[in-house]
Amino acid sequence: MKQNFLMELKKINEQLNFIDLEIDDAVLKCEKSVEVIITTIQNVKKEILRTVFKSVSEEIHFFKEIKPQFTSKRIYYNSVYRIETKKPSGSTRILNKPVVHYE
Repeated sequence: MKQNFLMELKKINEQLNFIDLEIDDAVLKCEKSVEVIITTIQNVKKEILRTVFKSVSEEIHFFKEIKPQFTSKRIYYNSVYRIETKKPSGSTRILNKPVVHYE
């Protein structure tokens, strides 16, 4: 059973690498990546509901070691998406202009 989830993890990493190579726009890249991640997490969730763990230690290992690898990818791409969508539009000169704080 552990191998099934590790294969899913490998597959999602390959898909994310492909998206990274194919799409240049950061916002679109994040949107597509999150779609892939959500689909994979749903598939893993369905598999978990159908599967009985062989031991308590195997179940603990899954929820402490394997599952966080899926959810961390979702958190990462959601964070990048929020940063990129809040970034001001403009040329490189405008983006590199320092922000002045008045006190």
